[in-house]
Amino acid sequence: MTEKVQTIRIAAGIDARISDQSNRYYGDFHRVFLKVSVRISRSIIADRKELAALLPADQSAIEFTTSLEQMAVPTENLATVRENLIHSFINSTRQYLRHPSFIENLIKKQYR
Repeated sequence: MTEKVQTIRIAAGIDARISDQSNRYYGDFHRVFLKVSVRISRSIIADRKELAALLPADQSAIEFTTSLEQMAVPTENLATVRENLIHSFINSTRQYLRHPSFIENLIKKQYR
């Protein structure tokens, strides 16, 4: 199956790149598998010198990845299931991603 990619703006400086790596696994049933890579622009923390100092100088963004998955999806439900997984991810994580302490904790976890 051809990989489909889309980018969704979550907030200013925060984008989610969603790569559809779904596959058919038995008869008419599919495994919907979406790899989500969230990219947080360095400009968001530019005014926070202590955080900016933790990032390598040549790195323009902080990234983390997660995946969204649902098994046993019939062909006629593929588009709906994909949309629902993406919608649920965006709705459940948008507030966390926008919160300054999330970005601070992510940077400290990855670069300390």
